[in-house]
Formats: sequence, C-alpha cells, structure tokens
Amino acid sequence: MRPADVDELTAVLGELLDSPSERRKLGAAGRQRALDVFSWESVAAQTVAVYEMARERVGARTRGAGEGKVTSC
Repeated sequence: MRPADVDELTAVLGELLDSPSERRKLGAAGRQRALDVFSWESVAAQTVAVYEMARERVGARTRGAGEGKVTSC
C-alpha cells in the first residue's frame, strides 16, 4: 500500500477489522520480527559491529596523522 494514500489505508484497516485470522497472522509476524531484530544476540552483534567500525575509523585517522612528518633521532 502507498503510505500517503488515506483511502487505501482506510480500506486495509477495514479488511483487518473484518478478519480476526489476518489480525492474528500479522500480530504473530510482528512479534516474531521484534524477537528476531531485538533479541539480545542481535542487539549485541549490532553493537559490536558499531564499535568495530568506530575503532577502524579512529585507527585510520591515527595511522594517517603521522604520515609525512620527519622525526629526529
């Protein structure tokens, strides 16, 4: 359905009101998606990925910061 189409939204909601089995089906699918996306394992993996990306970016900046400088011994 198109997000900004009020008439279509009204029709779809009317169909849901008339169909308890479809409501249960959509509810179960939504619950399963929430369990999959927001499980501890999934959130932990996403958090680790963000930290690794940040570490790589900082590492690239610090490696490039000293390039081209002459140091004396």
